Amino acid sequence: MPSIKPQKPDTMNKTISVNLGGSVFYVEEDAFNLLKTYLDRIKLNFNDSPDEEEIMADIEVRIAELFLQHLDERKNVVIRKDVEEMIAIMGQPEDYNVGSESSRRYDHSSVRNRSRRLFRDCDDARIGGVCAGIGHYLGWDPVVIRILFVVIGIASGGSVILDYIILWAIVPGAETTGEKLQMRGEPVNVDNIRRFVRDEARKAGENINKWSSNASTSAVNNGREIVSGIGKVVSKIIGIILLFIGIGMFIGLTALIFFSQISIFGQQVNIQTMNALIFNEDGSWWMITLGTLLVIGIPAIAMIYAAIRLLVGVTRRIRGFSWTMAALFFFGLSILFVGGLLFGKEWMRDASLKSELVLPASSDTLYVNVANDTVFTGRMPMCHHGFFDLVKIAPESVTYGEPVKLDFDIATDDSFSIRVERSSNGPNLESAGKYAESIIYNYELHGDTLDLSPFFTTPSADKYRGQEVEITIHVPVGKSVHFGEHIGFINWHDKFAGKVVTMKKSGWEEYDHE
Repeated sequence: MPSIKPQKPDTMNKTISVNLGGSVFYVEEDAFNLLKTYLDRIKLNFNDSPDEEEIMADIEVRIAELFLQHLDERKNVVIRKDVEEMIAIMGQPEDYNVGSESSRRYDHSSVRNRSRRLFRDCDDARIGGVCAGIGHYLGWDPVVIRILFVVIGIASGGSVILDYIILWAIVPGAETTGEKLQMRGEPVNVDNIRRFVRDEARKAGENINKWSSNASTSAVNNGREIVSGIGKVVSKIIGIILLFIGIGMFIGLTALIFFSQISIFGQQVNIQTMNALIFNEDGSWWMITLGTLLVIGIPAIAMIYAAIRLLVGVTRRIRGFSWTMAALFFFGLSILFVGGLLFGKEWMRDASLKSELVLPASSDTLYVNVANDTVFTGRMPMCHHGFFDLVKIAPESVTYGEPVKLDFDIATDDSFSIRVERSSNGPNLESAGKYAESIIYNYELHGDTLDLSPFFTTPSADKYRGQEVEITIHVPVGKSVHFGEHIGFINWHDKFAGKVVTMKKSGWEEYDHE
């Protein structure tokens, strides 16, 4: 055993000074005997290997790291229990037995067919090493397994957490060298043991150097650990917030796609109806739709991606991900802007057409009736319906229950006059005028009775461009208007239903007659 160099024993305490991997330890006599026997038995497995000394040196560096974990200011002697715990982790000498030279040759086909054993990888653990162990067993990157656990956990409402705890409890952790090799599906041969132990020794050497260099700066390190711990907690909180925001945006976007419902000023609007009712065949609909999906969807995906990185602790970035997301976002923003311009130009000009009726001056009361609504089933005169609730699309025409407006003003003479104005917007004055002209609104004057319709229609070829009908009744001072029961179908004049109202110089004198 070339690396273990016993010094002069301390007969009082029965300890022996031993050099392991460049570090000096004080080992109790019975612990030393157990350690020496253990290393001698391991060495017998590598007698025929040209790398015997190198392998044994790496093993001793790893043992030194394990011993250092048990030593501190109050305990500076390695006891038998420390050696026994080291052997439990490093494995029995038989674990290093690779047989004859012929059995040490690497058979790739047999390795490929060798079944892995499921262990928890405690060396690469974020919580309990379950995801890392499953990753080794399936041959997947542990990060993928962790992401799947997060996604499934969110989708299942957190029930997967119980599954994780069960796996944590029943799946053993890979502690010994043999178990770690079996976890990776690798054969126990000289090449693999040398590589594995060398990796462990390299890590152990780094840890030993860290422990040596940090001995005089423990207070600073503790402060850094506290700050680092706070930073980790803050990053987890930010990750959870980003995850919920991203998932919320994604769910909203999914609902928009699959349920085709959006809310505009508190009203539920069917986007297919909007396409048929409002947009031309110039591609603006698809540009606005695709642009909206990208402008909302890309930030949602980016938030979920950032949240998963913060929660799982992944530092490696997906190559080109940020540039791709940024390019898609700005592409969506661009086509949304272009689509908005194409749609906006359809509303640049407005036009209106007016017609007027005059009652004889001898009439003192005008009876204003609104026909019962036979188009929009369930419409109530005392209920405020949304605009899109009162739109019916037919093959040849579109019927609008809104906006039909009814206003009153003081007449400049002794006669009632009724002015009906049809108006619309359009890309130019001519188009706006044609849209206004094609509005069909039914109203009729019989003597002193005015019958009004609660809706108007336009040809299906005319897209909605803000078409509306406004009726203005000029009432002479001192004369009255008698409202019918369905007056509330127009402009919400429900408070006048069945009432007689007289016009004064200051305006309406409400409920003058019953």
